[in-house]
Amino acid sequence: MVITRFARGGKTRMMKELAASLQKEGTPTLFITFNDGTNVNAYEKRTMTPLESIGVRIAWATSTDDTLQEVAEAANKSVDCLMFHDWVKSVSISKRTLADWLGNHPLVIFIDELNQRIAPDSTFLPDSADEEVADFLKVHFLARKQRYFAFSSHVAALGSHLKDYYNNASAREVYRPRIPQVTKLSDVVETGLCPAIHSGLVCWAGRCPALLTLAYPREPPSPERVENIVKRQPTDRFDTVRAEAIVLTAIEGDGGKVDDLGSFSCLLDVYGGSSACVWPPCYLPFASHEIGSSKNIAAAPELRDGFGEGLRAVKVFLDQLKDAEGSGKGWEGVAAAGLTLRLLYSHLSVSGVPTESSPVSPAAANLVPVEVAEGCKFGGFIQDHLVTAAEGLIRCFLRKMNSLFADGEHSYLANNVYSWVVRSTHSTYRDHGFFVFIKKKGV
Repeated sequence: MVITRFARGGKTRMMKELAASLQKEGTPTLFITFNDGTNVNAYEKRTMTPLESIGVRIAWATSTDDTLQEVAEAANKSVDCLMFHDWVKSVSISKRTLADWLGNHPLVIFIDELNQRIAPDSTFLPDSADEEVADFLKVHFLARKQRYFAFSSHVAALGSHLKDYYNNASAREVYRPRIPQVTKLSDVVETGLCPAIHSGLVCWAGRCPALLTLAYPREPPSPERVENIVKRQPTDRFDTVRAEAIVLTAIEGDGGKVDDLGSFSCLLDVYGGSSACVWPPCYLPFASHEIGSSKNIAAAPELRDGFGEGLRAVKVFLDQLKDAEGSGKGWEGVAAAGLTLRLLYSHLSVSGVPTESSPVSPAAANLVPVEVAEGCKFGGFIQDHLVTAAEGLIRCFLRKMNSLFADGEHSYLANNVYSWVVRSTHSTYRDHGFFVFIKKKGV
């Protein structure tokens, strides 16, 4: 079983609850983690293979008082002061010892954050340290009755690659369940944890109990505590592949394209046998804005300036979910973000990027202009804070068009159909939340 979810999404808690439930029913379980107090340090990475790392954690989790006392004395520490990193320097577990200890009795092993010791892009090459782990788990768990192996990873690629490896080596099926979500607002309110929460903030947090708990250390809520998680995430390169992958995963929900997101792949919820994926609205804005702000996107001929503007607009719209309940701005933002992503998807479909047929409901289809459904390029996002009526937005749009054609660098606009998202943020504007303007070919 593979449990994959975005950062701080509740993977560890789900595994602990599953282990405790099975243990209560009489099924032996073993939980080890590469996180929290048993995280991997530089010494361990330098001196131990991934399988040895698993072995010392199994020994740590099952150690007796006498063993702890013996190791503490060797480390010149009291038992109360003995830390896992002291244990790592004093204990080594051979493959044979580990196999003998595991024996043949029923057992479910849970390994939390396996991605800390096996690279997300590992393909388990023959004679590699990663293959040694995969084979050991196959022999002692997948190939034996009443044995099960479950692991978590916030990197979806690891689950996919290990699943492919086991599909070739074992007849046992690999499950990728979805972590439970909030289904009713009352479920959150009645806990007393988030008494003043509104539905917009629940949706912004991806309906994830763990993120809601993080955002609610006290009243009022602190969404920035969730946003700080993604700001600390390492980023690799910002290029057209990343930009395309954000739109494709958001619209198609195909987990097979998650690998193209690079370091941003840890921000999605990936589940199901076909590896469906969903972006939580609190993480999609960050990834969209970061990639949309890249100079590499603006310089790419197949994307140009407008595509980056559209990605940045997704953040503007989805952040409205955090607005106070009753304003209506939150749901306006969801609609605007969804339609903007659909416009970007249409752009990709006519720019040579392979896309799949992504059906929409009849009601949603009525919102999409015919030109967008047939495929058209995306021009950009126009936002004005002074306009107070729709006529003013039209004039604003025409001024933008005149300036683009006047500089001579945007002559390509005349030969294609383009769409723009246009809106006013003036406090007295009461017309429509946003518009989609279409510039037809030759106009």
